[in-house]
Amino acid sequence: MTHYSDKSVKPRILVVDDDRSIREVLADALKGDFEVYVASSGREAVVKYKKYRPSIVLMDILMPDMNGIEATEKIRKIDKKAKILGISAYSESKGPQLINAGAKEVLPKPVSILSILERIHYYLTHNNCVS
Repeated sequence: MTHYSDKSVKPRILVVDDDRSIREVLADALKGDFEVYVASSGREAVVKYKKYRPSIVLMDILMPDMNGIEATEKIRKIDKKAKILGISAYSESKGPQLINAGAKEVLPKPVSILSILERIHYYLTHNNCVS
């Protein structure tokens, strides 16, 4: 895994998914190199984004309470530079809506941990990505 320049401060990742097993798998895979926070709904994601200001948000689309599209819009109003990556089984049908809401891209489920890590690394090392 790639280690980032300041070893005393790990980049923060917010994992948002209503499926507990997906949250746990992603959090376990990321916790070595990142400070990981989890949320089970879009509403919780917005609250945790305000509190922790993560470097990257991994956002599911279809969730109860508040979906990922709405949460992405709210997070982008808080921080127009927020880096949000969608991860969804509905990437083809709902992905364009998430992109329009402000996500950088949408990865289809199932997705490998390696692919997620590659995308996280890309966005952490390319700070001036067009929104």
